[in-house]
Amino acid sequence: MAGKISELIEILKEESRVYKDLLDLTERERDIIVSGKAAEIEAVTKDIEKLLAVSSRLEKDRLVSFETFKEKRGLSEAKTLSDLAAHIEGDAAREIRLIQDEMSKVVKRLSEASKTNAELLKKNLGYVEFLLKNLSGDQTYQLDASKRNSSGPKIFNARA
Repeated sequence: MAGKISELIEILKEESRVYKDLLDLTERERDIIVSGKAAEIEAVTKDIEKLLAVSSRLEKDRLVSFETFKEKRGLSEAKTLSDLAAHIEGDAAREIRLIQDEMSKVVKRLSEASKTNAELLKKNLGYVEFLLKNLSGDQTYQLDASKRNSSGPKIFNARA
């Protein structure tokens, strides 16, 4: 029985580590966006995608471990980790609560960092579109992929 709760705790620790790594990469991505090093964004994005796949696998493992432990202990009413921790004693309950609190804080920071990055990317795309419009006079595309023709004097003649 103790083995199953320790298995769940190990999965939670690994999930927490992955979320921290995701936060680090997301903050690195922000620095890259701000510095304008577009070539580096692809590599960071690939690393983020790999960690998201690991996170997904760990989440599935956590759910299986959680359900197995609940069944063996007859805790069908436990729906969350907090519920589960309330029904176990000692260090395991404390450890689950600590990991849960830590993960909650990291996920909140990760969400905020991701929103910031999305806003920065959107602003950068708007700037690029503005430059293209003013330099070339060619059609440019908006975020919704609709064409927009520009008119007026241009700095750069794309046909030359």
